Amino acid sequence: MKKIIFLLCICSLSSCALFQFTKVNKAQKSGRIATQNFKSEVHFQFLKGDIIIPVEIEGTTYNFILDTGATCMIDEQLSKVLSTKKVGKSKHIDVNGRSAWIKILNLSSIAIGDIKFDDFAFSDMDFKAISESVCMPIHGFIGRNLLRHAIWQINYAQQTITFSDKRNLLWLDENTKVVPFYGESTPIVRILTDSTFLCEAELDTGSNGDISIPQHLWVNLPKSLKYQKKYGLVSGAFSTVIDTTFFTKVPNLTLGNQLITHNTNVSTSKRLDRSLIGNAMLQNYLVTIDWPLREILFSETQHIDNQRLIYGFSLNYFDKKVVINALLSNSLAEQKGLKIYDQVLKINDIDTRNMSVQDFCSLPKPSTDEVILVVLKNGKEMTFRFPKIASAD
Repeated sequence: MKKIIFLLCICSLSSCALFQFTKVNKAQKSGRIATQNFKSEVHFQFLKGDIIIPVEIEGTTYNFILDTGATCMIDEQLSKVLSTKKVGKSKHIDVNGRSAWIKILNLSSIAIGDIKFDDFAFSDMDFKAISESVCMPIHGFIGRNLLRHAIWQINYAQQTITFSDKRNLLWLDENTKVVPFYGESTPIVRILTDSTFLCEAELDTGSNGDISIPQHLWVNLPKSLKYQKKYGLVSGAFSTVIDTTFFTKVPNLTLGNQLITHNTNVSTSKRLDRSLIGNAMLQNYLVTIDWPLREILFSETQHIDNQRLIYGFSLNYFDKKVVINALLSNSLAEQKGLKIYDQVLKINDIDTRNMSVQDFCSLPKPSTDEVILVVLKNGKEMTFRFPKIASAD
């Protein structure tokens, strides 16, 4: 009798888990746009490599990151004051591989531009760390489970997003390159280097890098390339870790046998489990993502060469302090003994001891050929001078 009860309990728990998974999976595939033959445009802010768009919910406008690599998410504090319906729970893994179970909620309606999106599922999580890193309040992600219902054109140069249900309503020039993708959710494209297969990469507007690949694919790059190394803090949804990144410039890359890029930054680190195409590369193009036809259209609009750690280090706001966030290996900053988490007390003539995150975010970028830091090390204030590195790439 005990064995029968035990087996019934196992079956009951399994049935509950399956029912929970079915509910969440169904919710993630739900949602609709009532309007047809539409075209709308919104302006976005491009901060710290993230696309931030205005989203209206229940009459109030909020800041959401456009993230093709994630599902829709909403800040847990905001969700408490909105009319939401709990669907279930789902396990999420952040960029550092740390996982957590978070609630899945249904929002009856949101608006982007003048278009309403009804009955979409949003994961519920804490956005405080993300808000601090981006330097403005962030209330959620607009992710792939919503984005796949339309065609989205991202104009980085003009900081506008135009979206429609018909491609012929969008502007495309005659030099546009059409790259096919596969994958039901996040677009995935093949990347070649000198006609040799490099990787299959996700187009991820939630990534602020160029092209990132797992370490086991690094051997596919030409052996003649020179690379640099940096290490620093990487913040995910549920964790912050110190990670090491190797990066190089690849002379020629081909995306989907169509788009050829030159001198593109490619990086790798041990935390990466998949390849990504991020905003640092995408910002050079007018990018149109056509989910219904599974095509990405690229039209070059500008060329931005991303400088990395031009003084050999970078700063960030962490635990109510300004700290050393990343270091370039073999740089003067590393040689003089700077360490990750070292507190910075002064930047040139600006005192940072009691600085708020808002004041830190308002700091002007150093434009001089030399930057002077006062750093707290072993209880002592130490002054360092660092010249600008001519080219950190």
